[in-house]
Amino acid sequence: MDASPWFIFQNTLSLMLQIAVIGGIGYIAFARGMISESSLLVLSRLVIEISFPCYAFTHIIKNLEIENLFSLIWLPIASIALLGISYLISLAYLKIDSKVQEKSEFALLATFQNAVYIPIPIISSLFEGTAQSRMFMYLFIFNIPFSALMFTVATHVFRHSKGYPFSWRALFSNPVIAVLVGLASVYTGIHTHIPLTIKSSMEMMGKITVPLVMFVIGSTIYLNYQSKIRACIKTILKVSAIKLIAVPVIVLAVIKLLPISHEFAFLFLLEACMPAASTLSLIARKEEADYKLVGAVILWSYLFSLITVPLFITLYFALR
Repeated sequence: MDASPWFIFQNTLSLMLQIAVIGGIGYIAFARGMISESSLLVLSRLVIEISFPCYAFTHIIKNLEIENLFSLIWLPIASIALLGISYLISLAYLKIDSKVQEKSEFALLATFQNAVYIPIPIISSLFEGTAQSRMFMYLFIFNIPFSALMFTVATHVFRHSKGYPFSWRALFSNPVIAVLVGLASVYTGIHTHIPLTIKSSMEMMGKITVPLVMFVIGSTIYLNYQSKIRACIKTILKVSAIKLIAVPVIVLAVIKLLPISHEFAFLFLLEACMPAASTLSLIARKEEADYKLVGAVILWSYLFSLITVPLFITLYFALR
């Protein structure tokens, strides 16, 4: 993308605000009782178990070429590296600051980013044509480890109990299965035999992912609005500083030092810029962890990211 840094900043900021507006609709709908908390959980499951897997699968079978398949192995490796960097920074801080009481929540919030739902519209805005489709494919492959770990490690940590053993079966959630099946179908050539009607239906289902998840996030924000913000303001600021400043700075330095292609480097930085994963709020509520703290951190880290994400993306393009 060839554009001035100021144009990129304006474009990205406008996009982040558009996402916020869709979330605001969900916020208002929940506040007025148009949807209930149980309905919100149903919508969340719809995204995680149906629409997003359809979105990922259709993009992979449309855009992945077999000769490029094995050259993309670094993407999941980079994903694990990013999670590792974030986790190590959070652990280092927790060793320095012993006053943090909610250590498990703190570490998870500082480690897991909003890996898909915010990057998707940003990529849609900054890339066009085949480059956009290629970036989507990279995004889905990049997040195979993330999706696997989110619903296993986070759930296990939130439970705070040895009575709940780690589930290896949970590593294969619907999003992970969709990506793996997509890769396998391209590798074997089966994807060329899938009827057009099925492909089109899955693609149509996948297109509801982005607006629906923004709606869910907005509704979730309303649930967290009455959290005791003053009681956890320090935690909010600490996690946000790690997630939105420290991690992106380190990743930006890494990609400038290593010979990485533009698209790979941008994706790595984009993931590093993201606020705390909104899914953590749903998992924390389900596992009876401190979901009010988790929700408050997610809310405010997203609000802070309205500025930090455009800044880091602009800085990346300015330093190219």
